[in-house]
Amino acid sequence: MVEHWLNTIELTASAAMFGVIWMVQLLVYPSFRDVRSDKWEFYHRRHTRRITFLVAPLMLLEAVAGIALWIQAEVLSVARCGAIGCLAILWLSTFFIQVPLHQVVERGFALTAIEKLIQTNWIRTVAWTLKLIFVLVDYTQHS
Repeated sequence: MVEHWLNTIELTASAAMFGVIWMVQLLVYPSFRDVRSDKWEFYHRRHTRRITFLVAPLMLLEAVAGIALWIQAEVLSVARCGAIGCLAILWLSTFFIQVPLHQVVERGFALTAIEKLIQTNWIRTVAWTLKLIFVLVDYTQHS
């Protein structure tokens, strides 16, 4: 029963983050290029506050459920290992690549850092896409 709820929570959070990351990759980050530099600090501060309100709970739910499923597994499936591997990549990329780049652009409009943010965010876009596939496979194996 607990395993079913953990699988459902992880699947829901991963699917939501899949949608969010593709929207960020294709729409939000590229639109950073178009913000006037005199409006940049206000725009970025507002973006950061709003996106964090959305993604932080989803990322935490996804991580807690995924790690709990990993810990309680008697035998680790390829799908569970893949999901945990993607989770590690996502958190490492977020905190060691994207957060530092956001810290650079929070001080002022910096097109080079914005371009790097767009390019390196493909790491998370691919990882969340693969993670959703792994979680779907794991979910179907346990349903």
